[in-house]
Amino acid sequence: MSREATGSHGQILGSLSYFSQINRSTFWGNLQHGEGFDYYRVLRELASRADGAINSIYDDLQRRKEALIAIPESDRKKLAKQVRSFYDVSSMGGGFGNRCSDCESLLEASGGSSFSFFTQNELQEAAKKIKGSWAYSSTEAETLVERAAKWGIDWAADGDDRKKSFLKEIEDGKGQRFLSEALEAYKKLGNASDLSGRSGYRIGSDSYMHTLERDVFGCTVPTSYSADWGNPQYVKLLREALQEIASQIQHNLEEALRSNWYMRDENAEHMREAIRNLERCGVSTFSLSGIADKLAWYVGGDGYKIRQLQQKLNELGVTDHLTEDGVYGKKTHNAWLDFLDKLEHGTVPTLAWINLTQEKLSGVRLGGTTSAERQGLYNAFIYNDKYRYIHFDPPHDGLHLKVNGKRIPINFPHINIEEQLKGHDPLYDWLQQNYNHYPISDEAYAVLSRMDNVKKVVRIGGKILLVCGIALDALELGKAIEEDLHDADGKLGRTTLSTAASIGGQWGGAALGAKLGAMIGALGTIYAPVTVPILSLAGGIAGSFAGDALAKWVVDITYVGE
Repeated sequence: MSREATGSHGQILGSLSYFSQINRSTFWGNLQHGEGFDYYRVLRELASRADGAINSIYDDLQRRKEALIAIPESDRKKLAKQVRSFYDVSSMGGGFGNRCSDCESLLEASGGSSFSFFTQNELQEAAKKIKGSWAYSSTEAETLVERAAKWGIDWAADGDDRKKSFLKEIEDGKGQRFLSEALEAYKKLGNASDLSGRSGYRIGSDSYMHTLERDVFGCTVPTSYSADWGNPQYVKLLREALQEIASQIQHNLEEALRSNWYMRDENAEHMREAIRNLERCGVSTFSLSGIADKLAWYVGGDGYKIRQLQQKLNELGVTDHLTEDGVYGKKTHNAWLDFLDKLEHGTVPTLAWINLTQEKLSGVRLGGTTSAERQGLYNAFIYNDKYRYIHFDPPHDGLHLKVNGKRIPINFPHINIEEQLKGHDPLYDWLQQNYNHYPISDEAYAVLSRMDNVKKVVRIGGKILLVCGIALDALELGKAIEEDLHDADGKLGRTTLSTAASIGGQWGGAALGAKLGAMIGALGTIYAPVTVPILSLAGGIAGSFAGDALAKWVVDITYVGE
């Protein structure tokens, strides 16, 4: 059964709640504004915040430039990798990360000379020994090392074994150059009383880097992707989240396609926009947009009326059996067109006609004048199967009527009450005298010349058809539904533009009224030839005037097939 497509978690496919749900099942749902389907916009926001994080790190490094040597080398390396990972996020979202290389250079050089034979850890340990001496003051220790760097340990110790031992421990067999660089590191270490960044945490510490991650992503980054391990994988985290979202969308779309479900226009457009966004984020979506297009065949309409139409078409048995689900899809649409085609060719079953005059009771039946019968019209009441005594005629070209001594052309539809039954009863005589050649409207003549028609008149493909029963119900429902449909031409591939007035009138009630009127009139015995036409017309045709205008009884459906 066709129904609106849903996702794995029960949300309507393509709805905002659907995207919120699938996003929350991945890291993406934790991001700021990560609940919708505008994935590329969120990625650009991430890129902008990643640029901001890089600039913030650069500013901190510049402010503490002379003290960076005091940051453990392992922390500086971790921070450099975090900077590079932020740069990758920036690049993924179209950012620039201009300060990335500057940050890496500062962290690598740590404010020292551009070239050294010694590692930063070696120099930093030596600087700590100078600073941490318990035997000498900081000034004394600095002076001893400075002299040893210039003139050697022996000269600086001047025969003092304690001074020589202190200097040897610092030098550790690495020579005077090492002492010179260690002294420089010591001086920088002295300026490292405050290595905190703007966040308040020490530059390069775990807390410092976690704060930067939260500033960029708005949430805690999973440990295996964060800077904790010294190798942050931010882009990998984002790509895996987007790929998982794309995978869920693909699964849901394919399931909906297999199940012949549908998506409403708004949700289908959401889905297409989401797919476009994923593509812009670098995620391959293959033919997902095409599947979304295939599912967007829903054309709206009143589900109750559509279900009724499906039931009527099934009852007629003129098309393949339809699922009565109230959804106007390709199969229902094709069945409707097939029904119209069969209706045009006269292969749709209709109900039996209703005997308007109750002939057995009244002796009055419907028929036509000689000229009318040639046109297939029923415009006359016939009594005892021989007298066409009341009939409804079109204008008579070239004929005139004398009224008050004047000749008047009979160029209008009119009632003829013949003299054949004159003298039958006083009522008939009075009618013949006063209403013979009485003018009627064109609309009234269109109906009265077809008095056999207790059904509705429909013109299809230029053919006039009399339709009633289930076929009429289906026709009325189908035309009403067509007026409700949204974008049906584009979605269902219709090549026919059907233009029609509404099927109006109250023929169902009129037929019952006519039958009742004729039965009562038939009880009038000798007055039956008068009472039957009057009461059947009053009960049927005149009753229809209370409904829609007579002109609306004729419906023109321009149908040329697909």
